[in-house]
Amino acid sequence: MANLFLDLCFDIILVYHKAFGNAPGKPRSKKWFDEKVALLDAELKSLNTEDRMSNKFRQRLSNRFVERSMASGIQLELLHYLDEQVTKYSGFQSARKKAVQVTNNLLFVVVRLMDDIYGAA
Repeated sequence: MANLFLDLCFDIILVYHKAFGNAPGKPRSKKWFDEKVALLDAELKSLNTEDRMSNKFRQRLSNRFVERSMASGIQLELLHYLDEQVTKYSGFQSARKKAVQVTNNLLFVVVRLMDDIYGAA
């Protein structure tokens, strides 16, 4: 699944490059990426009811997650394509099915980061 993840990350980069051109502006710092990923991590955890957190905080984070996803113009068609590829690839070996959710979550994070990179111009 790691090889598929890397292949699909290159596909994501190619799609953004073909659709929107070169990445805009100055290079992003490690701190910028850390902040974006930390926020996404908290928002994704709010969707998982197995993680312990207060209901009020969970609701606020999940609402913000939906609002930010819609406001950023998340690439739903791209996410659908990625999900299809992960599902298809995992169907070849039953052991891969354990990693489907993690792979899809990581691909979602990559797409959101690409949206943030191109949207920050």
